[in-house]
Formats: sequence, structure tokens, C-alpha cells
Amino acid sequence: TTKLILLDSLLQEIPMGNNQTQGEAQSEGTELLREFNDYKNGKKRLSKADFSKRIKLDCEKQNRSSSLEEEKLKELSPEKDVVEFKDFLKWKISIGSEKSELPKLLAELFNEVDDGDGFLTPEELMKIEKGLSVVISREEAEEIIATWDSNSDGKMDLGDYIEYKTATSRMSLR
Repeated sequence: TTKLILLDSLLQEIPMGNNQTQGEAQSEGTELLREFNDYKNGKKRLSKADFSKRIKLDCEKQNRSSSLEEEKLKELSPEKDVVEFKDFLKWKISIGSEKSELPKLLAELFNEVDDGDGFLTPEELMKIEKGLSVVISREEAEEIIATWDSNSDGKMDLGDYIEYKTATSRMSLR
């Protein structure tokens, strides 16, 4: 729940989804993919051990403790030895990345589960929410999509998703 509270507090300060086009969000999201690939350092996979070493090194360069980042890495997926891109995104959210990065992180999570059509189906919404430790039913996913569909096309695009996450996080904190 600490992760969700942190995510909720960060979401409060991001712009509504309509202020950023999907193309802009996807372009910014590729920066995160480049950062992830940089952490992989030319290797095919990123082990937790290598990621942890890199975190320590980066924090040492910035003269700060790496304990938060390392703790969040341990919590990420204790049963896994390899860090996948979606795990990296969840880690970035959990360490409280800069607020300006949050739309990029949400865009990347969106793109990780989207089948390429630019919209979330109820199943995809359930999957993305589960990745953020929120379990919803298919009926709830359908209701969320219907509620947050800004242009009444029956689909949830990236802007709708960011707006939904922003508004619902604000409501849950009151």
C-alpha cells in the first residue's frame, strides 16, 4: 500500500492526459526504454544482481544513499532473478521518480499491455492494474472504461488512462 500511496501522491501533480498526445507520451516513453537498455549494458538480460550494482554505482556518483532503490528492487519480484522492462517501470514508480516522469511511466505501462491498437480492453486494463497491485474484475474494468472514455467511442486510450489514474488517485486520498 505504501507504493500505491506514493503513486497516488505523484499522480496528483501530473497534467491531465488531454494535455499530452499519445505520440508525445510514447516518444518520452522511449527514453525509459533507452535508460533500461543502458542498465542492461549491452547484455540480453538484466539480472537483479547487475541492476543492484548499477543502482549503487549511480547513487555513489550522486553522493546519496542507495538504500531506498535497493529495498524497492528487493520488493519488486522476490522470486525473479531477472529484471524485465515492466519490472523496471514499476521500480521507477516505486522509488518516486520525478513527477515529470510519471506520465512517461504510465505511458510505458500502457504500451506494455496494449496489443498495439492504442486502446485498453477490459482484460488489458485488468492486467495493467494488477501490475500496480490493484485487482479489479472484468465488470469493474468495463465500467471504468465506460466512465473514463472521453470521446464516447467505447475505448480507453492513453489520455483516458492517465486522466483516470489522476482523478481516481485524487479521490482516494480525500
